[in-house]
Amino acid sequence: MEIHEKCFTKAQGANVKYLQFGQDIKSLAQNLSQLRRVFERIKYERQTRYLPDHDDDMEQGLDALPELTGDFHRTLKDCDKILRDKAKFRRTAGFVENVQWHMGGVEKSVNSLRERVAFHSVKILLIVKPVEIKLLTDLEKHILDLRRDVREIRDILQDRNNISGPLQNSARVELPPITAELDRKFSEALLRNGPAAYVSTRHDPAAFPLKEGFDALVVHFEESTRKISSGADPNSQETPEISQYLNLLKSRWILQKIQKSPAYIESGQNSLWVKCMERFEAELRVEYRRFSIGRLVAPDAGLVALLPEETYTIWAESEAPELEPSATDEAAGEERILELDLPVPTNVAPGTQKSTVTVFRKSESELRIVKSTTRSVDDMVKESDRDYDFDGKTSRFIPVYALPDKLSEESTMNVLLCNSHGDTKWNASFNTEADIHKFQRAATGYMVRYDFTTVNWSWLRHIKSRFGILKPTKESGRGRIQIWEALPLPRIVKVAPAPNSPGVRPSGVDHRRQSSAPSAHTTLVGSTATSKSGMTSVVRAGNGKHEGTLLVPPLLPVMVIFTKYKERYTYIHILLDHKVQVSTTTPKGTVIIESDDKLSVKRHCADDEAEAGVNSWDLSLLRTPEHPKWRGVEQMTNTKWIAVQFPTVDAMDEFLAEYEKTIEMRSLDWEEYESIRQKQDWDANHPKRHKSPPTKSTGHLMPAATWS
Repeated sequence: MEIHEKCFTKAQGANVKYLQFGQDIKSLAQNLSQLRRVFERIKYERQTRYLPDHDDDMEQGLDALPELTGDFHRTLKDCDKILRDKAKFRRTAGFVENVQWHMGGVEKSVNSLRERVAFHSVKILLIVKPVEIKLLTDLEKHILDLRRDVREIRDILQDRNNISGPLQNSARVELPPITAELDRKFSEALLRNGPAAYVSTRHDPAAFPLKEGFDALVVHFEESTRKISSGADPNSQETPEISQYLNLLKSRWILQKIQKSPAYIESGQNSLWVKCMERFEAELRVEYRRFSIGRLVAPDAGLVALLPEETYTIWAESEAPELEPSATDEAAGEERILELDLPVPTNVAPGTQKSTVTVFRKSESELRIVKSTTRSVDDMVKESDRDYDFDGKTSRFIPVYALPDKLSEESTMNVLLCNSHGDTKWNASFNTEADIHKFQRAATGYMVRYDFTTVNWSWLRHIKSRFGILKPTKESGRGRIQIWEALPLPRIVKVAPAPNSPGVRPSGVDHRRQSSAPSAHTTLVGSTATSKSGMTSVVRAGNGKHEGTLLVPPLLPVMVIFTKYKERYTYIHILLDHKVQVSTTTPKGTVIIESDDKLSVKRHCADDEAEAGVNSWDLSLLRTPEHPKWRGVEQMTNTKWIAVQFPTVDAMDEFLAEYEKTIEMRSLDWEEYESIRQKQDWDANHPKRHKSPPTKSTGHLMPAATWS
């Protein structure tokens, strides 16, 4: 029956519940607007009555406002989140949607938020008048008289019209004292599930916390006889439920505790706390007066005494915990490092769909990638987010966009992510190559400083024959060329505009010095400090017995050529160390890359030819920190030079300009590294005389790319 009622009846439909939730939020918004209008009006009246000197007093007097209203900012944020995430329930709901709402945990979250929204609304309505009175304190007395409590006036006038005798001229009713037995039970209840602010006082009855006490007062007063409306018949009588009557007694007792607490007394007679408690006292008098004139009849005291212990609870429940985070929220230990808009399919009407990809860094090699799609057809509907955990040590990054021979026009801006077996697990098409570069940087740890789509390349290698004779061998091909710098994405990404250069996409800018991420990584546990440039790391580490300072040098930039070798998609990786030289040669538009010693060149080929090998064309092998399989990548020994021919001289000049900037940055980073290294050497060899010789060792590590 329960399933039938919730899943098949219109009244319990998910769309109905969703709209009811929206109405609750609208009500809170109206109450907040009312509070805002009070401030605006008071500000105007203060200005027109020339009371600018009281602005500071006004701000100080309202210090308690956030505690009185509660954290409605957090509640509204949670409401906005769940309304967006569950917007599909706004449509006409069928059986499936109703099951998801009632059985999938949505209803529980929404009900919790509705309670929080209602709680804020009640508190705001109760404090609007005290706030107004507080802000008008310095105005003329007749203005205060015009700001009386409307509810109290209405009830008093109604009661006066319906009664006769001595009470007709008595608008004020004294609040009766709480009996000793009830005082004892309420005091015992204070010890149960007390808030941290009260527990920290070691349950001192005198140290009654204002904020938590106010919350408890609001909760119990709203569940008291206040819920019983006055009937039209002046002679009618009604006996409230025992729980309602007990909540009225609790409210009286809590108010008394608050008014006697040191924090309340110290707040001063003009504080907002005092104004709010005066308002509550007036509200309580209205309720007690209904008993005194016979409109309500108190339950038998013996029945109240028989109530179980849990009914005497004083403290209101603590604020609801945060909603479960959505896929696009940062989880513990994660850093949001990238958020990009994705292109809208051509068959979708403009402005009706938006897709984004968000990347979170979980560790040096692990990412969580979330693709979100929001469609707007009549109503806003957010589809389920699709997320994928990418591990740079095992997952594969396939840059389909860089295939030397595009498989199709659709592959121009595509990237695939595969598991270790080459099965496609995630794919996306991007709007621009600059966006692809950012996504690639998130996965590899390298910023693409320069990218040109079509070049011819060749190299000369000396290969040993089976007789041990070195034979010059020349190979050539066609492909794409990029220059990379080791620079992981920082937590906050600032997107820079891309230069307008035909065929050239330099996607990096010289903001690398602001990066908080070190360029090299260790497996040691210890404290790390980065240099001014952020590219050299000083790591303090040890095993307890032996400790030392390890200087981690910056990683070198690299050049990558995306090409084909024997019909297999291939990467050629060239390390741009300090001995690499670049020069121009004939024919025009050609550069020669060579070394004073040996070129450090590696080549990785896909497992199979052409399209069959795409999912093994893994760019993750070139990432930083070093991939576990990097040392197994084929080393192209005895490479004498590599020639790269650009289609125009202008294209070659742009390459040379970006290359020079890269080398300049490399030099600055290494100069700083050498400066730190020399200082450490000097400090190690010249201990201060007033101190004993250093017992800690100081060493220099090789770059992370050479570590095992």
